[in-house]
Amino acid sequence: MTTQLKALILTAICFCLPGVLYAQSGKDAYKALKKLEAKSQVGTDYRGYMEALGDANLELNLFAESKSASASPELVESLKKAMEHYKDAADLWKTIVDHPERVPDLFPNEKIDGNDDEQWHVNLVKTVQKMFKKYPAAYGKDPPRAGDDELSHRITLNEFLAIMWNEASGELSKALKYIQS
Repeated sequence: MTTQLKALILTAICFCLPGVLYAQSGKDAYKALKKLEAKSQVGTDYRGYMEALGDANLELNLFAESKSASASPELVESLKKAMEHYKDAADLWKTIVDHPERVPDLFPNEKIDGNDDEQWHVNLVKTVQKMFKKYPAAYGKDPPRAGDDELSHRITLNEFLAIMWNEASGELSKALKYIQS
């Protein structure tokens, strides 16, 4: 084999290889998110969850920045939505982890006392209210009504995380259909 032929073959491989790698990155992002889903299903601690979240986010970013992502906008969108649900869960969980003295029950109507000098409590209430708006399933079968007292619609952190993770799983089911098509 001549040197020129070897150089031509090597050049062809170099041009084709990135396409093969990118073609796999959508599956890699999906797999990383499925790993996070599995951790949430069997139970994990906050540290393990955050590690898996970081790994999945890296794979998703690599895929979203790839050339093949533009050929699969529905897949990218579905994977990004799943990641958003997992990040929301991390944000809510972090609020609680940072303040273990806080009772792990969450209330959408909790009021911020004008004399509340503890910023963590103000942040918690705002985070919880934002999450209830984004995840109305957290209200259960009894949607909020005018005049509800501030302790109505109690939900535990674990119940709320399960709702968020269920939303992420639904997006991953959609993503799988895009991968298989």
